Amino acid sequence: DGERYVVKRYNIKGVGHRVRRWFRRRARNAWVNGHWLSFLEIPTARPVALLEQKWGWFRGVCYLVMPDCGSGSLSEALAEGGKDQFSRWAPQTIAILKALQTAGLQHGDLKATNFVIEENQLVLIDYDALGRGPNQADIERFRRNWEEQPELDRAWGILLEEAGL
Repeated sequence: DGERYVVKRYNIKGVGHRVRRWFRRRARNAWVNGHWLSFLEIPTARPVALLEQKWGWFRGVCYLVMPDCGSGSLSEALAEGGKDQFSRWAPQTIAILKALQTAGLQHGDLKATNFVIEENQLVLIDYDALGRGPNQADIERFRRNWEEQPELDRAWGILLEEAGL
């Protein structure tokens, strides 16, 4: 019906990787985490399907299907639009980070490219490493996105401090 989807493939890269994946299943974690974030009303690409190739107890390649939330990321928007785009997207970014903190969650890979723009909404993606705990490492990772853009880094620092992040 004209809907667009993204399929994320989780590969098994070798024997050692396969053994680790018996205990930690990234695709299944992403499935659960996507639904958990949706339940918490944190804007995200809610997964619609999970396919795991299995041979008995052994898991092979897995696929996670999610709605296509757009192609533009927060880093692209801020690189193109400067202060106007910062004013537009910063409040939504802070709201998402604050919601994660309130829920006691850490994203695990909080890059600016993991914030995608869907119409007029900022959406968090790539949540297979999401876990419980303080999000200070997430904030530090997020700040590293702007190291080469001192004005943006300074502006993010002010907003994050004001928000108590």
